[in-house]
Amino acid sequence: MESTSTENKALKVLLGQLNPVFKRKQENLSRVAKSMERYGEQDGLDLVMFPEMAFVGYNFKNREHIIDETEELGKGASFEFCIGLAKRLKSYVIFGYAEKKEAEGKTLLFNSACLLDRSGNIVVNAHKSHLYESDALWSEEGEGFKTAIITTKNTLIHHYSGLGAYQRRYAEESSK
Repeated sequence: MESTSTENKALKVLLGQLNPVFKRKQENLSRVAKSMERYGEQDGLDLVMFPEMAFVGYNFKNREHIIDETEELGKGASFEFCIGLAKRLKSYVIFGYAEKKEAEGKTLLFNSACLLDRSGNIVVNAHKSHLYESDALWSEEGEGFKTAIITTKNTLIHHYSGLGAYQRRYAEESSK
């Protein structure tokens, strides 16, 4: 008989709502680190989610105004913190950041979101594709939604679309 209980199929998510001090990344990261001290692997978190532009604030005037806050994929203070958090909590972590990418002799800037796995490895990095007016002052338009699979410790598979919609599907459905 197939069980209809969803008791062991929940995705345990911690939402980190911040009020970052504009352009004070280290200060903001220190505040978040302090607030995260109370959580550990024993809490069984599957996903820790931080908002768009989580550690630097929002509403930059232009490229020059934000350039010092940008990070290359996998490098910088935001990545160092979130990779450490993913490893310590054994949880996926997603966070928004200002990305700098060199391509064909040009410096491109993106409003990005990065999903890390439980070991701190990059699963997916998405560039925001529907830019608000304030984003368009400094950010390139991204390529659209990207998806990733998040598996809980209870074998539930979640499909996450970075910077957009979220849907889930149970493991037994995905094995068909």
